[in-house]
Amino acid sequence: MRNGPVKIVLIGSGKYEYAEVELDGSLQIVGDNNMGKTTLINTLQFLYIDEKNKMDFGSYSLDQTLHYYFPGQYSYVLFECRTLRGQAVIGWRGSSKASDAGPERFSYLGPYRREHFFTATGQVRESTDVKKLLATNCDLQPLPKAQQHRELLLVGAGANGAGLGIISLKDNDKFHHFRETLKNLLSLRVISQEQMRDRLLMLAEIPTDAVAVDARRVLGEDHDRLLNLRSELDVFKKHQSEIADVVGKYKECQQVRGEQMYRWTILRQQKEAFDADNRQTLTKLEQEITDAETAERTSSANAKTKRGERDSLIKRGCKINRVSGQK
Repeated sequence: MRNGPVKIVLIGSGKYEYAEVELDGSLQIVGDNNMGKTTLINTLQFLYIDEKNKMDFGSYSLDQTLHYYFPGQYSYVLFECRTLRGQAVIGWRGSSKASDAGPERFSYLGPYRREHFFTATGQVRESTDVKKLLATNCDLQPLPKAQQHRELLLVGAGANGAGLGIISLKDNDKFHHFRETLKNLLSLRVISQEQMRDRLLMLAEIPTDAVAVDARRVLGEDHDRLLNLRSELDVFKKHQSEIADVVGKYKECQQVRGEQMYRWTILRQQKEAFDADNRQTLTKLEQEITDAETAERTSSANAKTKRGERDSLIKRGCKINRVSGQK
């Protein structure tokens, strides 16, 4: 079994009157906003971070945070841990408002037992009573200094190597690396990629300003091409607003063009229908003209024939009149 915290207990701390959370295995914390999920997660800083001024609680100052977690002498944040020396508890206890001394750190061997902190009637015990019970039964050790807290967490640290081994590092001098990485992991929702990069380089003991990869050697001929593409992309980003404006106007022009094409199509169909009707009318009129010309020629021929017949009748009549006169 791995060493580390197996239980978190909060008494009169943050949003919790009493909370006991098992950590021995996977854990999912689900709840509405402002219900205390972040409060619970951030308590891990009280276990793993030795110096209070190295803790990070986002937009809240250290004084605000300590007052939030430890509003009075009946407030506790406790971590039951599996260690090299068996079960142990590392805890923080609030102080009375009158003393204004700030929270105290302590540790003791053995598991967390509710009766050490609560009376039979469910009331939180006085701090003096808690200290007496833990000192008598559990080898209570105060941890007034950050160094004592740090040595307790590590393997083979402290006087006679009495560290609990909650954190196992190949080099205990790299504890500050672990501490900073833990803080970033607890604040993944707000950490930037640049900060995470620097933290990973720190863990790998690579200077943050060193060239980790020779891009030209790795990419070969593609290096210059990619640089040109990047330069073009930078130019594009620089003029992005103007390009967006041009694209918007182009879309407007395309819309107008589409409307004009639609109207032109309708007009062309109407023109074709109009031309078809006119061709039929013109054909009909041409036929009527042809028929009229034919009728005119026929009438002219008939008129000429009739005039000839008239002239013949007139001549015959004259002859008859002359003959009659001679007689």
